[in-house]
Amino acid sequence: MTLVETLLYVGLLSVFMVILVNIFVSIIELKLDTEATSPVEQTGRYLMARMSYDVNRASSITSPATLGSTGTSLSLVINGAAYTYQLSSTTILLTDGTGTASTTGSEVAASNLSFERLGNTGGKPMVRIQFTLTPTVQKVQGNQSESFLITGGLR
Repeated sequence: MTLVETLLYVGLLSVFMVILVNIFVSIIELKLDTEATSPVEQTGRYLMARMSYDVNRASSITSPATLGSTGTSLSLVINGAAYTYQLSSTTILLTDGTGTASTTGSEVAASNLSFERLGNTGGKPMVRIQFTLTPTVQKVQGNQSESFLITGGLR
């Protein structure tokens, strides 16, 4: 082996190593972004579906009580049982006849939960639900919150 061949070999090896390291770093960044984004989207879809389902099957909305009022908790009566959604720290809790359970996992933090009573006087009650979810796993570009909005009414 001559000195020129050795230098050429080292140069090519260095270029390949830089390319492989860049690919590896990109894969790690993509994995972190996916770990942060996926739970937010899954939890948001679950909460929207669950709250819409509960509002649709409720016989009455007891809180917020009056048309146009807003509140930090939603109280429904479903089949004679009281259901209440409320924010506790960074978790949305659901209290029903069997106890209290968290509707959000440890991968997301909930905030800005609000409920607004809508509808026409004498018409079927409706409620607008808003909440924000933020991943607890730090993304490479920083955490991005996602806001959700649902409007549902009694059937």
